[in-house]
Amino acid sequence: MDGTSVWLKVNRGSVIIEAMDKTVKLYSTTWCVYCRMAREYLDKLKVPYKEINLEQDHAAMHYIMSKTGSAGVPQIEIGDELILGFDRPRIDAALEKTANSNK
Repeated sequence: MDGTSVWLKVNRGSVIIEAMDKTVKLYSTTWCVYCRMAREYLDKLKVPYKEINLEQDHAAMHYIMSKTGSAGVPQIEIGDELILGFDRPRIDAALEKTANSNK
């Protein structure tokens, strides 16, 4: 992460996410439509993230299975929260929580 600030539109206001040591991770597959939607949403918000292809990274697949008990995709890790599926309200809330903890 390069320490830049990213403006994020969340619900009714704007929040600054300080890109510090917390990373957003998108666990995805190439065939998943909701993974593409999650990627496009994070790109639209200009949120830096690391995408991990579960078809290629079996250790990552075991990691998310141990955390959630599900192999469903996408799974989005924001701070300490792992979100199963493309759930905009939960993504926004987790990003806002992470932004507030970085203040």
